[in-house]
Amino acid sequence: MKAHHACLVGFFGIFSVLAAACSGDDDADDGAASAIAFEAEAEPLRGFAFDTGLVPKGSPAQVSLKLSAGGKVKVTSSGRAGGDGLGGVPGSGKLALDLHVKMDGRLKIDSTLKKVDSDLPGLTDVDIPVKGAIAFDPFLLESADAADVAADIPETKLPPIPLGSVPGKLELTIAKGSTVTSSFHGTCLSVAHGEATYAGETTTAGHLVLRGSLLLELPKPLDKAVDLGTIEVPIPASKQALDFGKKPAAGAPDRSQGVACAGPAGADGGAPSASSSGGGGSAADSGASSTSSSSSSSSSSSSSSSSSSTSSSGGSSGGSSSGGSSSGGSSSGGSSSGGSSGFFQ
Repeated sequence: MKAHHACLVGFFGIFSVLAAACSGDDDADDGAASAIAFEAEAEPLRGFAFDTGLVPKGSPAQVSLKLSAGGKVKVTSSGRAGGDGLGGVPGSGKLALDLHVKMDGRLKIDSTLKKVDSDLPGLTDVDIPVKGAIAFDPFLLESADAADVAADIPETKLPPIPLGSVPGKLELTIAKGSTVTSSFHGTCLSVAHGEATYAGETTTAGHLVLRGSLLLELPKPLDKAVDLGTIEVPIPASKQALDFGKKPAAGAPDRSQGVACAGPAGADGGAPSASSSGGGGSAADSGASSTSSSSSSSSSSSSSSSSSSTSSSGGSSGGSSSGGSSSGGSSSGGSSSGGSSGFFQ
């Protein structure tokens, strides 16, 4: 929005004022309008699945938890045409995480006094949001350039989860040390015949720590608390190729930058060689392998902010993605520490 300026006319017969005196922001507005905006997003954890197996091991009363995730990672950047090609607008880049971890599970009791093997429907209402964002200077095309965001999940006790047909509740806590990280690196920026294309890659990984207890409200001797111990949930690294599509770039000379450009502008236009498809906002998977919780590289970011919170209200957030599958890896049997109890035997 243009700023409005007031022009003061004096008392003594000043009958005309130059229009230029009231248009100080016009040049800034014209410059902003010439910026070329890029935007793309992916679902980095769409394929993530983790099964704890029955915990605690050796106990007559056990639960198993199955975790999945959804949501998106989104990258935006802006550039302007110049004599050397397309230059990034300082501070206009943004890498943002908006993910949600969901749960499912079942209860198993195996004793001479009672036998149960049933689902825990209350777990489907658990929603653990993971959010974070960081700003950067586009276009992160050098090999050591990257924007990194870390979303630390604060220690939070979830509301009690009913055990279905069995009186009692399951208590779960998202423990300290739970975090999700994501990194973005530009791979190709190309201008050819008045059109600009941009491509990059994100790597997302994480680690969740859960603690819990199973509280049974049954007649003695079944009125016991079962400590589930500490459950470690690795989120394997997931790489996603981002294709920001084609944008008009009038006035920008033909040029290609980045290790993934297919060739010099003018032959094939120096278009990104990544196997992504579709226009701005599409993403394709480029593989995943790791159980570590972070992807690290040098950052050329200018400012950052990350936050996350935990709730148990239903619903998850899903990002849009096209032209490829998303990976997150699946695993089972996470490590769990804590004693088992033989009070039913």
